[in-house]
Amino acid sequence: MGIKGKNVFVIEDDPNIRELYNSVLSAAGLIVFAFEKAIDAMEMLESSIPHLVILDMSFLNQETTGLKVLSFIRNRPSLTNIPVMIISSDTQKMTIYKALALGADDYQIKPISPKSLIQKVRKIFLDYNESKLSFINEFTQEYDANFNYLFEGDFEVKLQVPAQVTAINEFSCLISAPVKFEKNENISLKSVIGREVGQEDISLRVSENGKSVAAATFITKCSLVAIKEEVAQKLRKIRGQA
Repeated sequence: MGIKGKNVFVIEDDPNIRELYNSVLSAAGLIVFAFEKAIDAMEMLESSIPHLVILDMSFLNQETTGLKVLSFIRNRPSLTNIPVMIISSDTQKMTIYKALALGADDYQIKPISPKSLIQKVRKIFLDYNESKLSFINEFTQEYDANFNYLFEGDFEVKLQVPAQVTAINEFSCLISAPVKFEKNENISLKSVIGREVGQEDISLRVSENGKSVAAATFITKCSLVAIKEEVAQKLRKIRGQA
């Protein structure tokens, strides 16, 4: 499914980010309708059906939230199948889980590069006709977009976030990322270092809860899992280097 000529609603209160999305998406051939106020977008959605909605999670000095807009979309028969892409600086896991439970098709952490934005939009349109994961209210056995699902330890959500390896050896590493990882979580790391040592996908297990070092930046210590000896030897040579 091509993307040229598709209508996209962008709901973002930051004027610089809104203009960036508008420019990038328009250059790719999409027809962009950009909204500063979520309420204006919701009013437009009463009479218009876009091909995609790109949505922030929080809006400054506005009564509504991204979750409320998402619920609004998913609870209207004419809009329920529209793909919704969340791009937010909110890295709280419960916010991410709730957005996915309400039917978000993707959740990306700000900042997102223009290249990644287009790639994610293309993927959403490619997946547009695939079946979606539905959340079932265990009491009624029916789909319920507003059901407050209790996320237990066996619930798995796969997220892709940008990260930087700040130090590494054959046993452990430090990564800097916009998400706070918690102890014992499993991470799959793709990095230049991994390619250099012959193992592009390196499996990690979080050793300690991530520590905040700046706004939306966390440092996390991880243990390397199932590293081959030849890879470990190469890692020893670049020990402590990013």
